[in-house]
This record gives sequence, structure tokens and C-alpha cells, in this order.
Amino acid sequence: MTITLAALITRFLDRPGLTNSTIRSNDCIFILLLQLYGGLCIEIVERKILVAYLLVAYLNVLKQVKFTTHHKHQAVITALFNFAIEQGYIRANPISQLKRPKPDWEKGEHNSD
Repeated sequence: MTITLAALITRFLDRPGLTNSTIRSNDCIFILLLQLYGGLCIEIVERKILVAYLLVAYLNVLKQVKFTTHHKHQAVITALFNFAIEQGYIRANPISQLKRPKPDWEKGEHNSD
């Protein structure tokens, strides 16, 4: 079954049991992803697309993002693609086992941010 990234995100956010704050938080994470890639079929959303998206956000090209925020973005996107697997839309998560960046000590970041 073919589904766009936008339709997948809608179904992901419509799951039962999500609180309004979780939906709002995840919605904020997905806004830019939807603008850039929402019309793509999820089968063609490859690892390199998602890695580039996360890298751009992490390098503060689009906005100021702490590494902890980056971790949350990566975790939510990973959960989205795990959901796609559970629903039978794809066979593998394109960003499974993707390493998360470490804190930048020069920016004053540390693991307890």
C-alpha cells in the first residue's frame, strides 16, 4: 500500500491514547518535515533524506536547535517510521540505529540539558 509522508503523519498523530500536548509537540516537529517532504511516498523517503533533514536542523541552518531537541526530533521521526512498519507500509525503518550527536562542549551543552 502506498501512502505519502503527510498521510502517514496524520495517521500517526490520530492514534488513540495520545495527549493533546504530545500531539502539539509532535506536530511542531513535523511541520518542516511536511513542508519539505510531505508529498513524497514513504517508500522513497530514504535514510539520506532524513539524515540530511536532521543534520540541517542540528547545524542550526534553519533555526537554533539544542542537541537535546535534535534527539527528540530524531526519536519522534524514528517512532513515526516504526509506526509505518507496524501498519505494513514499509519493511524497514530508514533511520534505525542512527547515532545521535553528542553534546558540543564549546556551546556549553552537556548530557543533562
